[in-house]
Amino acid sequence: MHFNNEAIGRRIFGVQNWEALKARWAATNRILSTGSTLLWSVRDLMDNTQTLAEIAAENSAKVGNALRRAGAIFDVGAWFP
Repeated sequence: MHFNNEAIGRRIFGVQNWEALKARWAATNRILSTGSTLLWSVRDLMDNTQTLAEIAAENSAKVGNALRRAGAIFDVGAWFP
């Protein structure tokens, strides 16, 4: 059995109220969708920033340890992580 939501909504709320409700729902839906997209973009940016920081830390440790082993720098008692 198929229900016609438009017809049911118009009967319950009246045509004018139903159309106003649909317009408000569409506006609210756009706002929620845009907010969700914005939050996911910020989260993605934070994840990418963390990944770049991890790569930079790993590579600087490799360079520092290689320089120390080659004798280009003196060991001051602390190893690079």
